[in-house]
Amino acid sequence: MNKLYWIASAQVAYRAQRKQADGSEEFWKQDISGFYRLPSKSGSPIALIPIDMALADARPATDLATLGFRQPYLGYWYQSIVNEGDPNSLDPKRFAACCFPDNYEPGAYTFIVNENATVFKKDLGKRGGVDIFPADPFESGWKRANED
Repeated sequence: MNKLYWIASAQVAYRAQRKQADGSEEFWKQDISGFYRLPSKSGSPIALIPIDMALADARPATDLATLGFRQPYLGYWYQSIVNEGDPNSLDPKRFAACCFPDNYEPGAYTFIVNENATVFKKDLGKRGGVDIFPADPFESGWKRANED
């Protein structure tokens, strides 16, 4: 199973916790590490994702040195991205994320997911992720992750 499904599940759980706490239905968009490091009601980390995935955040919003050493998780880096048409992430009912291989080799995929929880893949032909989830992934050459 692609690990971006964990991000989508963490988004749903985070949003449900926010709704229960303050009525807000916003997704977390700052970074990926927040799904681990943000405090729960008890003050301990919310830990919606494994700490190793949090440490694989390519663009953490805060210094993660207190959590451990930043490194890829299962060979991939993770990052929050924006949806095309929502460049400032203003829509609270949308989110997007990407993961990309640490060491690119031909045939290695970058993966993206958004609030619809459909994971897409594409061989970008280079190392690094993307910054924008396309309005139409298929038109942009992305395939569903479960397709070959």
